[in-house]
Order: sequence, then C-alpha cells, then structure tokens
Amino acid sequence: MRAAIAALKNLKKDDITEMKSFKSPPSGVRLVAEVLSHMFFLKPNKIQDPNDPSKKIDDYWSTCKAGLLSNTNFLQTLFDYDKDNMPSKLVKKIKPYLVRPEFLPEAMQRASTAGYGYVLCC
Repeated sequence: MRAAIAALKNLKKDDITEMKSFKSPPSGVRLVAEVLSHMFFLKPNKIQDPNDPSKKIDDYWSTCKAGLLSNTNFLQTLFDYDKDNMPSKLVKKIKPYLVRPEFLPEAMQRASTAGYGYVLCC
C-alpha cells in the first residue's frame, strides 16, 4: 500500500496530459482505463467493433478519458478513493486485471509513465 501511495504522489499533471493525448493507447493503458472505469462505476461507451462492423464493443478508453482524465481534480480523486471499503463485487471484477501481463508494473513502465503510476495504485 505504501508503494501505491508513493506512486500516486509521483504522478503529475503532465502524466495525465500524456495519458489524455493517446489516440490509440497501448493495451496496458487501455486496461488501466477499464479498471478505473470500474472503480468509479462509469459505463463504457459502445463503439463499432473494428474487427466486425456488425457488432458493438465496450470502449472504456473514451469513458475514462472524458469522465476521469478530464477532471481537473483527478489526482485528488485518486488520493481520496476509499480503497479499504471497495464492494466485494467490485474487487472480484477488477482482480483478474491485476495478473494480466500487460497490466504488470514492469510492462506498464515501458508503455506509459502515468499508466505505471496508476497500475501501482490499483
């Protein structure tokens, strides 16, 4: 937990700007956006599946970008997040993300400084 708080303290406004600037973020950054959307109970946007135009898929990136990363108090929102009282249903939902290879801190550090800080916070 101390490492997560330290990582969060190291995040800067420029890191958020970096994340917002991605038009097509690395897969790890997309995963961070998905987890953050779940943590803040944001519903994904439905977009056309690039692999099958007849289908729609969930897009957490645009949701996170508009709903969280654009918030001028986003870092404070992360600091204030009550990690100790997360509903068990939410914990169950995000737990599988935490073991995915592209979500691991080492992989994220190569993809995005800000994403790395967020991963350590989760």
